[in-house]
Amino acid sequence: MSTREQAGNSFAKTATKAATLIDENLHWGADAVSNVARQTADQVERAADYVQQQGQKIKQQATHFGEKAAEHPVCTFLTVGALGFALGFLLRGSRTKG
Repeated sequence: MSTREQAGNSFAKTATKAATLIDENLHWGADAVSNVARQTADQVERAADYVQQQGQKIKQQATHFGEKAAEHPVCTFLTVGALGFALGFLLRGSRTKG
């Protein structure tokens, strides 16, 4: 076997090894990216479910509050008026001090 044939054979072996390593690493990287994407999708789905549940609770509480306010309109107006007066008093007081 000549030196040229040995060099060509060595190059072919090295190229084959390099191609095999690249292929293995490419599959490993693709699997890692796939796993991260799957985990992210699961987290987003759980977050969406949580937000939807909390939205339903807030909607129920707002409906309940609205029903109570409709049952007792005089108390509601007095409460809102007192809160408005207190808020205005506090905001005016902080403005004059500054």
